[in-house]
Amino acid sequence: MISFRPHPFFAALILVVSTGAPCIFADEYEDLLGISNDRSGMYLAGTFGYALDYDITSSDIFASSNEFEFSMDESSIYSGALGFYVGPARVEVEASYTETDYDNFGSPFGSVGVTGDLEYFTLGANLYYDIPTPINGLDLYLGGGVGVARLRAQGNLDTPITFVDQFGNPVGTLDSLDDSLNTFTYQFMAGLSYEVVENVTLTGGYRVRLFSETSNNTEDNFAFDYREHHVNIFEAGIRFDF
Repeated sequence: MISFRPHPFFAALILVVSTGAPCIFADEYEDLLGISNDRSGMYLAGTFGYALDYDITSSDIFASSNEFEFSMDESSIYSGALGFYVGPARVEVEASYTETDYDNFGSPFGSVGVTGDLEYFTLGANLYYDIPTPINGLDLYLGGGVGVARLRAQGNLDTPITFVDQFGNPVGTLDSLDDSLNTFTYQFMAGLSYEVVENVTLTGGYRVRLFSETSNNTEDNFAFDYREHHVNIFEAGIRFDF
């Protein structure tokens, strides 16, 4: 199990930032840092996130070396998790879903409008570490996770794009998107949690979720790739202990 001991300077910094708020001061140094946290049990958690807009670079369409770029809109992300406590750490299994609309499709031939969306289904495991602050019930959390994702791309280009070979002969036309792709994903999280009543905790923070490169090759040698990309997410959630 990963063991994390906060530096004394970090604990002092939390105390300075929280000046003016009601604090509970520990009698001993170990209690202040929450080193002897012997929590146990399980919990259910739900999270709502707001993802900022982002871009995805794609290439290898009809054996072309050109790169294309999809601009994606902001979107909402929903996730649920089942976890258990191991002292100051938490281990959980998380599933999440998001759907984001295409903004436009940038290509060497100019920008083309796209009507459609991209869906993400992710399943993974997370590890969190909760660091108590001098404010009773308030913790700082840090976490990371790994998993798998299935992407579902659907859409129509406002203007079809025709690709040609080195001799100028047409080799295919891209006018719509209808692809399912699987990829590896990993993420990092940080934020604050506050126990509002016994066994009920509110959370709020930030996470960055990263997706590895993925490709879908069809029988007619049409290869559609999504390069490695990441999504920035601000989120709020609730956790129920039992």
